[in-house]
Amino acid sequence: MNKTNVLCALWLFTTAIVYASPIISIDRKEVDFGIFPANLCKEHIFKITNTGSSILKIVRVRTTCDCFKIKLAEKELLPGKSTSMTVALKPESEAGKFSKKVMLQSNDPRQRFLIISFKGNAQTLVSITPENKIFLGDIQPGTTWKQIFMLKTSRSDVILGKPQVPNKAIKLNLKTTETHEYQLLVELAVPQKAGVRFEYSIKIPVSSPKGWKPMEIIIKGKTMTKKCAFALN
Repeated sequence: MNKTNVLCALWLFTTAIVYASPIISIDRKEVDFGIFPANLCKEHIFKITNTGSSILKIVRVRTTCDCFKIKLAEKELLPGKSTSMTVALKPESEAGKFSKKVMLQSNDPRQRFLIISFKGNAQTLVSITPENKIFLGDIQPGTTWKQIFMLKTSRSDVILGKPQVPNKAIKLNLKTTETHEYQLLVELAVPQKAGVRFEYSIKIPVSSPKGWKPMEIIIKGKTMTKKCAFALN
């Protein structure tokens, strides 16, 4: 068999595989949730169809975050059959404008990964400045760290409760400064021991309106080793 015949045979074999294969189809590949309160669960139901000529197998569903909850009714579809997939965005998992993707991995030889895009604008109840996650890095043992956080509410009916922290090393003082704005003073007594990693979580309950999770501020850090602390003195 010469080279030309070999190439022709290979092309015929490949073509036969492609034509006798599953084809994954979906009713839409883009979803815009628009502007919505961040504590709502937003979801969309997709219709997935096998428009090919052999069994479609959905191997895996991947996401670009932990913010989605996904329910796929069936993982294998005969030719011409359809199934549903529900994708739900978890409440308060996003803040502000977002763009996420869900990927369906299947045995469709034409597209191993089918990508679905999501976007929206989750309106939070309270914005925290400078930010709600603070990493102090290496800090000298036995010192006091202070920070003022500004909590700006997006609605006039927001009432925040007394901040909660499960550690006596932190002192908190929450007060209202002006309309729609709170000020939180945090005083942290850094651990005395050198080389210790620490993490504290401050939770501020929402008294009104109902149905919102507590605001959370996380502070992380590590006390310096004796050698580093000595070098600074």
